[in-house]
Amino acid sequence: MGRYTLKRLKQAGVVVPEDIAVTGYDNRGLAILADPELTSVDGKVNVMARTCAQLVIAAAESRDVPTLSTVPDLVVRASMVPDATPPATGPSFDPFGFPVGD
Repeated sequence: MGRYTLKRLKQAGVVVPEDIAVTGYDNRGLAILADPELTSVDGKVNVMARTCAQLVIAAAESRDVPTLSTVPDLVVRASMVPDATPPATGPSFDPFGFPVGD
């Protein structure tokens, strides 16, 4: 979706990141192949999937299942304004991807 957005903006004469910043989600390997390289939120899907599997096994074995959270990373690349910096902390998500906390 992010790469498609970059392509359509370029066709419309919009210059990224000078005119607009674009950010994708999931931080797929294709983000670095975009022109410009796509800034992306890395939701750590692999970590969440592995953790979910471990929680299901623990629940099936009648063990205590802890409450867990992951913090996504913002991977800043050329599609974002040059002076933009990622936040020091981000929201927390439970193993199923739902926000937790305030």
